[in-house]
Amino acid sequence: MDLDSAAPNLPDKSKAISPFGTAGARGIIGILTVIPLISFAAPAAPLESDQNPAKSIPAQVMTIKTALLMYKTNNRALPPTLDALVTPPPDALVKRPLLVASEILDPWGTKFIYKTPGKGGKPYDIYSAGPDGKDGTDDDVHTK
Repeated sequence: MDLDSAAPNLPDKSKAISPFGTAGARGIIGILTVIPLISFAAPAAPLESDQNPAKSIPAQVMTIKTALLMYKTNNRALPPTLDALVTPPPDALVKRPLLVASEILDPWGTKFIYKTPGKGGKPYDIYSAGPDGKDGTDDDVHTK
């Protein structure tokens, strides 16, 4: 018995065609080359928060609220001030920072207002004093 005649009829790999073909490979390479060029040529769109700094406040407040919850879970009480989230006080049960100092500042560079207890039976209130940096004025920014 001849071994060549017993072998199954398999396609000759030297004649196999790529599923992408030659044009497909050039197309993929072309796309991968053009996309970075377009991104360099396109002007950067300004962020919405640059146009209105107050738009970033809900996200910032959510970050602080999360840190307040973590502090309360770790220490069995809300912190006395927002600074305690950055530098835990000596009487804290867990002495590790939960935020960096810039995270307790509003878009205008003023520390967020934190009052505990809050109004209406809430455990705390947290809001921005707004562009003027003064608490209790018309430009204060409250979130829900």
